[in-house]
Amino acid sequence: MFDKYDQEEKELAKLRTKKQQQKKITLMFLLLAAGAAYLFLVYLPQEKQRKELAARIQTDVDRLQAIEPKDYATLLAILQDYLLLTNGTE
Repeated sequence: MFDKYDQEEKELAKLRTKKQQQKKITLMFLLLAAGAAYLFLVYLPQEKQRKELAARIQTDVDRLQAIEPKDYATLLAILQDYLLLTNGTE
């Protein structure tokens, strides 16, 4: 009688252990899926935007370095006109 009870307890313990392992595996898969989703939906697009912005800034810097000092006054006048236009004041 006690042997039957002990055997049932062992089987229940094995089932509990198996369920716990299944829960752990499921949690690990969910974390892995969440990590992959973050990588493809958030990180990589931000990295692409950062690289595009860096390239655009570098292009602007290169263009500004090519400006001759004699053209500074003209460039500043153009920028001032642009600011007046965007602010809506003349």
